[in-house]
Amino acid sequence: MMRDNVIAESKDKKMTEALWTELEKLDALRERMGIGYEEARTALNLAQGDVVKALDDLERNRAGERKSFDFVDQGHGI
Repeated sequence: MMRDNVIAESKDKKMTEALWTELEKLDALRERMGIGYEEARTALNLAQGDVVKALDDLERNRAGERKSFDFVDQGHGI
């Protein structure tokens, strides 16, 4: 019910459905992996928007199978 209220409020503020989908993806990554928005956004960008691939990449990163995400080369304001 609360989500419906938030969506209704967002439509009043003219937020697009695509933006909400992006936020939902980020929230899913954050909740499942216990990470912040910056790391979730980087993982999602590197996975080209694929949440399952981003989750897999994050899990592999935690297991030490891949090097950690390096924010230095990601630029600012992505």
